[in-house]
Amino acid sequence: PTEHDDVSLPLHSKDPVSLFLSSFGLLKLLKDFSPDIVHVHSRMPFLAVLPWVKALKIPVVYTAHGNYSPHRLSKLISFADVVIALCSAHQIYVTKELEVDVRKIRIVGNGVDTERFKPRSIEKKGNEIVIGLVGRLVSAKGFSFFLKVFSYLPIQTKLIIVGDGELREVLEEDAKNLNISSRVIFMGKRDDMENIYPNFDIFCLPSIKEVYPLVLLEAMSSGLACVASDVGCISEIGKNSIIVLPKSDLNLWVKSLLRLIEDEEGRKSLAKRARERSKEFSWRKVASKVEEIYLEVMKNGKRA
Repeated sequence: PTEHDDVSLPLHSKDPVSLFLSSFGLLKLLKDFSPDIVHVHSRMPFLAVLPWVKALKIPVVYTAHGNYSPHRLSKLISFADVVIALCSAHQIYVTKELEVDVRKIRIVGNGVDTERFKPRSIEKKGNEIVIGLVGRLVSAKGFSFFLKVFSYLPIQTKLIIVGDGELREVLEEDAKNLNISSRVIFMGKRDDMENIYPNFDIFCLPSIKEVYPLVLLEAMSSGLACVASDVGCISEIGKNSIIVLPKSDLNLWVKSLLRLIEDEEGRKSLAKRARERSKEFSWRKVASKVEEIYLEVMKNGKRA
């Protein structure tokens, strides 16, 4: 294969027999390609490749993309030469719960396409303020909580919810019961978010649980004033460029949003800082950090 070839192998099966049989195709690929490094992004493919990279003495890098449950299979990622965590809070979880030696961990966050997601001006109606929520309609995203927050905001505010999921009907009923249905739009899932973010004045992420929310990076890159829960990597992503609030604190969320709605210059300043901060997560910079890890692993030439 060339350096850009894609080869499809069914390595996500959780059936041990199926995974074992599929792994032989991976062994052939490794022998034919003879890579300098194998980089894995999911646990089941890692289990499939682990025996072969050890046998062939190929260094392996693993990126942990979430707070995996700490069972024995998850802890096998500790056999990677390097484990990439997404932020320092995530590093603590990977070290403590998945028992990965902290000396093996490097921190590299996910990236965002800063050219696709960039500030754009669109014509707005009068003094209307549009707040946007983006994500799966599941309990962990905190959208039900946010509808309560929104019910305390001025009549000129409008809420757009982008995404779909099991709680859509429940959330629509919540909006009805809170007498805010006329100000809430459920847009459903969209694949053209670069065209949707510019419609927002404020982006909110009221999640109860998160690790590394890509929608926050997209909103920041789009030049939006952002308000988010202090969970997972969010405070490290935003630093001083977003407003970070305790999760599910109704009073504080309402007060903070009221101030932001009334302060146009404050929104503009926050949006500008968010855009500048997002550039630290451009894919070019993220790729450069990963490349440094590859060079380090190849230089050390150590097996886990």
